[in-house]
Amino acid sequence: MFIVRENKNVNLTKQGGFTLLEALIAFFVLSVGLIGIVSLLTLSKSTQHQSLQRTRAIALANDLLERIRSNPGGIQIYGSRNKSSPLGGNSIASQPTNSCTKSAPCSTEEKALLDLWKWEQVLDGNEVTQPKNLGGNIKTSGLIYPSACVNFEPVAEKNTTGAVSITIEWRGLTKLSDGIKTPDQECKQMSSEEKPYRRAIQVTTYIAGDLVMPTNSGDS
Repeated sequence: MFIVRENKNVNLTKQGGFTLLEALIAFFVLSVGLIGIVSLLTLSKSTQHQSLQRTRAIALANDLLERIRSNPGGIQIYGSRNKSSPLGGNSIASQPTNSCTKSAPCSTEEKALLDLWKWEQVLDGNEVTQPKNLGGNIKTSGLIYPSACVNFEPVAEKNTTGAVSITIEWRGLTKLSDGIKTPDQECKQMSSEEKPYRRAIQVTTYIAGDLVMPTNSGDS
């Protein structure tokens, strides 16, 4: 009597899980995905920063226009800070001595000088600085290398009535086409290497400083 025995060969080389090649492929795919995510985050951060800078520039221009509207008598002083004498980079070395308060009033020209000094402090970011124990007097607000020009074009036979435009320029983070097309539109002359980084906005309004408003209305 013969007994038939089933011969079972056990394959000792058979393994479960990933091979080294599969692990390398998975690592490569994961790395590409992570690099894409980091690139998107960097681009988003850069775009957010540049959008914030543009918003800040527009707010600054409107703030200076409001100062001019409230003090039209000093419009010639404001308008003197044109292309030949732009604001920015601490161009006004020291604070004007006149405080222009109710207890110590000043002239319209003195008020304009004080306004320009205060406004330039904000433009340069001097209003907010890093504490000295963290580096000392590092500006944490304001635009990057800003410059600003005020252009006043009075109408005929008027001294404080006409069009006022404020141009603000600063340095962006990436290269783009220069928004300033002709040299006469520039606020500050730049080299050909710097021009692709230039960002600029311009806000224009009309000031009727010579308009005399009535002191009362209706019948007395």
